[in-house]
Formats: sequence, C-alpha cells, structure tokens
Amino acid sequence: IPGYVEVTFDPWLFTLFGAVLTGFGLGLVFKSGFTTGGTDILNQIVSKYGKMSIGSSMLWTDGLIIFGGVFVFGWTKVMYSLISLYIISIMTDKVILGISSSKAFYIITDHETAVKKFIMTHLSHGVTVLDGRGGYTGNHQKVIMCIIPTKEYFLAKEGIHEIDPNAFFLVTDAYEVYGGE
Repeated sequence: IPGYVEVTFDPWLFTLFGAVLTGFGLGLVFKSGFTTGGTDILNQIVSKYGKMSIGSSMLWTDGLIIFGGVFVFGWTKVMYSLISLYIISIMTDKVILGISSSKAFYIITDHETAVKKFIMTHLSHGVTVLDGRGGYTGNHQKVIMCIIPTKEYFLAKEGIHEIDPNAFFLVTDAYEVYGGE
C-alpha cells in the first residue's frame, strides 16, 4: 500500500533515542536557568548543596524514585528506565558543561592564599599565579589560574564561592592539557 509506514516497537531504540533527546532538551532548559518543574527543583537543590552536576543529582534523586517503581512495574521496565536516566544525565551535563574533559579557572580574589590552599590541598591540583592589572582602575592584582577536571567543576566552583563570595572567576573549556605533573 503506498504511503504505508511500518512502525515497530523496539524498546532499545525508544530508550536510546528518547534519552538522548530528553537529555539534550533538559540541558538546554537548565543552561538557560529555567526548570521544567517536578523533580527538577529537587535535582537543583541536591546539585547545589551536594556540589555535583545536575546530571549527577538526577541519577541520585530520580534513580531512587525509579527504584521505587520496581514494585509496580517490574525489573525489566526499571532497568530500561535506569539506562534511560543514565543517558539523560550524561547528555544534560554535556549540554550544560560542554564536552571538554577539563576546565581552566582564572580567579581574582581578595583571599588568594585560602583559594590556593583549597585548590592545592582539597582538590589536589596545581595553580599558577599570574600578575594582572585592572584595565579600568589600573590596580595590580593576582590572578590564580588552574586546570580542573570537568567532573570536579562544581566542587571547585562552590569551594571558591564559600571562601570568597565576591571572587571573580572565569571558566573556559580546556581541550588539551599537557605536562605540569
């Protein structure tokens, strides 16, 4: 019959494509500073206070909810849901944080010693201190530069903010990082 399209039900295809599209869409929503409501608000709270990415907080909060569904839906559907949730969390983080494996932090703070100590002792990463001068004021200031793995981005950001809520920092993707061991 002309114009007839055969539709098949393949749970793997639906799980994979649905998760990728959902994760991409959620990443765009979160990156814009919005929420879809529901557990997203809980995810953002867990992300903030747990110092983890939105994707990781989704795995915890939504994962617990999905595990509760085993009594109603059975193990097969719960396993498909967990696979889908895992892909959604990865895609969401990739949209929000980018695809690089490292981030370059440039930090200007009045608490230089405390920030350096936090990065070097708590995160176990090296720092480089650069001499800077304000373009408008001409004031001399120190700029702390460090490379942090993307998976530690939220821990570094929240730690710096706790030390100095008024710290200025710029975070960029670092696609290639060599040496400095």
